[in-house]
Amino acid sequence: MNRHPKTRFARHAIAAILLSLPLGACMSSQLGAHKPLDRPTPGGALVTVQNQNVLDVRVYLIRGSTPIPLGSVGTLERRTFVIPSSQLGHSGGLRLMADPLGSTQTFVSDWISAVPGDLVEWRLEPNLKLSQVSVRSAMAVR
Repeated sequence: MNRHPKTRFARHAIAAILLSLPLGACMSSQLGAHKPLDRPTPGGALVTVQNQNVLDVRVYLIRGSTPIPLGSVGTLERRTFVIPSSQLGHSGGLRLMADPLGSTQTFVSDWISAVPGDLVEWRLEPNLKLSQVSVRSAMAVR
């Protein structure tokens, strides 16, 4: 009986600590209901996004006219996503879209020629129009 008030206090203390943590510390993804594609799959291409923008950015793979969510990248953070080979299309290319959180503007990359095994690096600049893409061939990495 003496422990009951202490146990209740401990539960309240733990709840207070958890509520004081930043939301991102409790979540593995900032996407909410979206399901990211960054699950390892054989034969996919890797896309690393380095966000130099002042806003956190949601990153999408553009397939036709449909944006497919990959995940979020915080300000001054870097994150790598796996694009399954089935999402690269027959022509071996892709387009990416950056959607800064809190902004009404989005930015879509030029066509990126990538095949399974390639390493794509997309550096998002403070002015998204100045963002740069580089592709390292899977053959060059081996």
